[in-house]
Amino acid sequence: MSSLIKIRVGGNRNTVLSKKVLVFIEQQLKNPQPTITSYVELQQLIQYTFGETINYKTLYGYCNRVFKSKLKVSRKSHYKKDEQAIESLKKLPSLLLNIRDSLNNDEFDSVNIYCQDESRFGLITKQKRVLTLKVIKPIGKYKCSYQYIWL
Repeated sequence: MSSLIKIRVGGNRNTVLSKKVLVFIEQQLKNPQPTITSYVELQQLIQYTFGETINYKTLYGYCNRVFKSKLKVSRKSHYKKDEQAIESLKKLPSLLLNIRDSLNNDEFDSVNIYCQDESRFGLITKQKRVLTLKVIKPIGKYKCSYQYIWL
């Protein structure tokens, strides 16, 4: 089995790419946390990694035709995101209901719940478009810095 594959770009032009480059392109496009922001960047990454030069039009056509790739703005996800904290916060309503039900209703007329709030003023990084498959929803890491006060 040959490790070189011909790609038809248009007209009579054919480009020969190695199978490892095509697998690399597929891996990069299927990544849900992409870092590639353009086809030019993907082209340069292939040049740097494999030492193979691919015409921009060839790469663009191949990615669109085979993988239906698109440039999309990624959804925000903070770089310090804690999945355990999210799960514990989802349990809060049932926890409050359990506390209310465990109280002796003869002794108390009502239950007060006190909360606190904070105000934050800061800077959030800008989300760029990233290159990914059409069906993949990209998740982009972002960082925000801020000053806050508690009430």
